[in-house]
Amino acid sequence: MIPVDDATIETERDIEDFSVNIERTLSRLVARNYSYVTILILDCCQPYWLQPPTTSRSTAHDKPLDEIQPLPGSFIQFACDANQTVDDSGERDRNCLFTKHLLDNIARKNVDVADIFLDISNNVYRESNRAQKPLSMNGLDRYGRVFLNEVIEPDI
Repeated sequence: MIPVDDATIETERDIEDFSVNIERTLSRLVARNYSYVTILILDCCQPYWLQPPTTSRSTAHDKPLDEIQPLPGSFIQFACDANQTVDDSGERDRNCLFTKHLLDNIARKNVDVADIFLDISNNVYRESNRAQKPLSMNGLDRYGRVFLNEVIEPDI
């Protein structure tokens, strides 16, 4: 993953020095969070254009997301499918389409995390006219239901 608009990334060689290895980052997060689950949300579907842009507009690495495997105890959510990029440059809203639906759904009470992201994915897919399909990778099978906003009602 490459930070957007990073002025220090000027050449293909800089990419190795300044990019973030998602698999290594996820592995570290899971290792340090042994008491519960790790949820990694990546809104990273834009191609990275080296600065200054060339007339050909070639990307730094002309390949989109590579599919990775979720580690046990982790849930990974991408804003788009593997081998897909999304051009948000025409967006007039403050947030991109994925982030808009993420913010609308993330705090829903007593809804399993997999169901929340399924709803987000379906909404994005529908609103983008099938141009963007978010990708979920669920490594939470043995954890049962996981809630981001579990509300326990007191017995009356």
